[in-house]
Amino acid sequence: MGAGEGRRQQRERCGRRGRQSAVEPLDLLLPLLGALREALLVVREAGSLGAELQELALLAAERRSEVVQHAEQHPYPLLAALLDGGAADRAQVVVVAYDRTTMKRVRKTLARSGDTAPLIDLHSCTQCREPDGFASSANLYAELMPYTDRLWLGELFGYEGTDPAYWLVELSGIPSGLMGEMLEGGDNPWRGLVFGMTARAPMTDVRSMWRAFDELRLIESEFTGWWADEPPVATGRDDVLASSWEGPGGTVTAVASWAAEPVGCVLTDADGPVGAYAPAIEGFQPERSFVAGERMPVAPGRGWLLSVRPAPVPC
Repeated sequence: MGAGEGRRQQRERCGRRGRQSAVEPLDLLLPLLGALREALLVVREAGSLGAELQELALLAAERRSEVVQHAEQHPYPLLAALLDGGAADRAQVVVVAYDRTTMKRVRKTLARSGDTAPLIDLHSCTQCREPDGFASSANLYAELMPYTDRLWLGELFGYEGTDPAYWLVELSGIPSGLMGEMLEGGDNPWRGLVFGMTARAPMTDVRSMWRAFDELRLIESEFTGWWADEPPVATGRDDVLASSWEGPGGTVTAVASWAAEPVGCVLTDADGPVGAYAPAIEGFQPERSFVAGERMPVAPGRGWLLSVRPAPVPC
């Protein structure tokens, strides 16, 4: 047998193995995907979780490794099964193994599937550890971020022992125009807020925070981060940061500390010291008022969500 013939046979054997590894597990998954589509349609019609979805969750848990493997490597059959009949218009992609071109096609497939805009969520464990070569997750997935809507980073990320620059670049999604949510260890809600982040329900109960957002009308407001050249409200300290929302509810400011010990700071705007009111938020802060010029106490790793009142204008 010549060398060329040997290589040809080797390619054929490899090709058969590749086709079998791609097709056989997918054949096993198709019934599960069909059931998932039907269950999602049931939920969409009924508006609540039914017994069909509970049964499906048990089945999906048994086959999770196969679903995750094929979602990473072969997203199209999964999308086709889920999108047939308008069962789903959103997706969470986990530790993605495909490239920018594939992510663009995933986005287009979802966009063409229904009347509402798709919601694509990118979730990852930190890659900055020895098994993953100490890689940056934000850098690793940068080419996919233009085609996603939000980030969920994620298991093993450092919320306590990292500086604000790490939060901004590696966690928040803001440099890529995305929102982010927290996961690891129940998150740090005070630091998260200065980047517009909360934990994700139902892993963490954030209903009291959402109620505060509604009362303060944050959804109607414009957010300016502490990194801006001229933030609306400042603390006068480099280790206590303030980001603000400005809108129909007035100026609302989130304050968080990276100081190693308890500190006090005076809130100021462009005209000088300002007063502030902290509404009671269960699990986050007690109700409290601060007059203009008063030193506001901030514990290490903690902070406040404040409705800022401008200082009185002198008569």
